[in-house]
Amino acid sequence: MNRTQRRGVLVLAGAAASLALVAAVARFFPLAVIASIAAAASVMLATALEYRRAQTPESIPLALPEPTAFRMPVALEPPAVVHALLENATAAGDAVAAHLWLEDPASATLRLVASDGARAPAPTPVPIAGSLLGRTLSGGSALLEPVSHVRGIDEDSVVWRYTIPLEAGEAHGVAAVDIAGSDSPDASILTSLAPALRGALAGALALHVARIETDAARTLLETARDLSRLLDPGEVIRNALERAMELGSATTGSIMLLGQDARTMTIAAAKGLPSQVVNETVVAEGEGLAGWVLASRQALVVVDLPGTANRSRRRGVKSAVSVPIA
Repeated sequence: MNRTQRRGVLVLAGAAASLALVAAVARFFPLAVIASIAAAASVMLATALEYRRAQTPESIPLALPEPTAFRMPVALEPPAVVHALLENATAAGDAVAAHLWLEDPASATLRLVASDGARAPAPTPVPIAGSLLGRTLSGGSALLEPVSHVRGIDEDSVVWRYTIPLEAGEAHGVAAVDIAGSDSPDASILTSLAPALRGALAGALALHVARIETDAARTLLETARDLSRLLDPGEVIRNALERAMELGSATTGSIMLLGQDARTMTIAAAKGLPSQVVNETVVAEGEGLAGWVLASRQALVVVDLPGTANRSRRRGVKSAVSVPIA
């Protein structure tokens, strides 16, 4: 087998790429997982201490009512925690949705982790810039704002969104609950709900991140083990592509390698692409996304491809990841 390194580009794309490949390259070590869990535990401990101090007789004026008793989630699984958030928010009004979001710095968006309720949001990435969720993340403070108006037969109603910033180690995110009604929701209940559930929400976020990193680490280790046993170059390429697509939750993928002229690349392995594309594609250094990655030696993440003038748009691709090889 020729041991000379071959330069090229790995391209992954899909209708909603998870970008787990990029996260795995940067943060797949167990230390990151431990740090996330420890940070979540720290948040939960601080919340519990704050809550205990707030309940001491000396700190509660006699004129105030008894604090609202909130139901804690039965587990730190994101769906269970989001469900508890939705149930508790009904004390403030007609809660129609609760959702948990994780920041994706690479694309400057927030990604949906879990949701619950009759009007749960679509799993579409939300831009950090210009959105209520993004302002909550950037400002670090809970916000309550109207987000939509619903016309009814007898009267119109407004959907209010209450957002809570979250931090779990290096991971950041936002929890939100949507409440519908003709009047604004009870803000006092919502402001009490935030500290009561912030620890559980941060823990759920940390658990989600830990699973992503653990799955990425496992896939990378299995890939290294499998590739070390292969001697056929073609089999190495195909196996690497399959593992990368699994890691990135991609619907299409290809590996392009430089030809003998060392200036153009052709597709050496592909999955999910038309045979004509595989056979006829030739990319020069600096041409298109793959050509740019080859020339710059830098990975590239592109989201919302339909908003760009790119030939990938014709194949229904919405997100893409390209990384250099060798």
